[in-house]
Amino acid sequence: MECAICFDPLLESERLPLPCRCTVPYCLGCWDRALASSFNSAGHARCPSCRRPVRVDFDPGDEDGPARGRLIFSAETGDGSSAEDAVSKEGVVNRLAEQAAPLMTRLLRRFGERHSSLRAIAEAPSEALRGRSIRELKAWLKEVGGSDSGLLEKADLIDALIAKAGGGMIASRVVAATEGGGEGCPPLCVCGGALERLTGRARMRQLLIEQHGVRESANIDALLDHAADRLPSSVICDLCDTQLSPLQPVYTCANGDATILHPTTYDVCEVCFVRYAVEGLGDEALATERQLLYEEEEIEAQEEVEAQESGGRGEAARGALEG
Repeated sequence: MECAICFDPLLESERLPLPCRCTVPYCLGCWDRALASSFNSAGHARCPSCRRPVRVDFDPGDEDGPARGRLIFSAETGDGSSAEDAVSKEGVVNRLAEQAAPLMTRLLRRFGERHSSLRAIAEAPSEALRGRSIRELKAWLKEVGGSDSGLLEKADLIDALIAKAGGGMIASRVVAATEGGGEGCPPLCVCGGALERLTGRARMRQLLIEQHGVRESANIDALLDHAADRLPSSVICDLCDTQLSPLQPVYTCANGDATILHPTTYDVCEVCFVRYAVEGLGDEALATERQLLYEEEEIEAQEEVEAQESGGRGEAARGALEG
């Protein structure tokens, strides 16, 4: 027996029990990606064979249990075609994010326990910063919204960075800048993928290209250089449910939207990373109510980029005519 999508051999024990009446064999990975694909294209997770709607839930497991959870699939009532059957895309994303949050905080706490340097740096950040170059310190200060104006000595840059960012965020930045996450693998996402720390600018650039279909070009960089602090962001932390500024660093899953567990990608803000991985806090700060994603803001961001690109092409055309 083999998976109907990837054709890898399947043992009977590896065959995924389906929530519909289909008898087609699937491995978990292909079934998961197929549900995510249908969800993103049509707003519903559907069986790739019979197209019946599938409800997805997530069991995060126990605090003292294994550092993994499990997806739970069941048949949706109705066929998904009527208004009564429809569940908003945002509602599904928010439900899964809420169900997965206890596992994510557990993974971050365990990451912090394995990486003792995080708390050591947070307690004495100046020691960790002394070995960094002035150029790097200036870049980090700019990243957190500070200014190096009038700061001529390295000690002044270090003091300004500590005052602006705090020890916890400096610990996050230092460990992320070290190959391999400092002392081993990077933090894991709830789906099992790696969480990569990106600057707010890099995450915004990624969204514009991958989700909004904006062509990769120098015009994107020009827009981000001049308007990153004014562009609306569609990045929302999946733990605290805070809408993030394009200037805020974020940990984002390398698996993107390829899993139904987080079909619109998965992001953890640096404040939450510090809260759980560095400080080892409990789940009291998890979001209890979740906001919807604002499509108007996403459209506005895309339109601003397209206007920037259109202006760049117009300038190039005028230059060619004048030449």
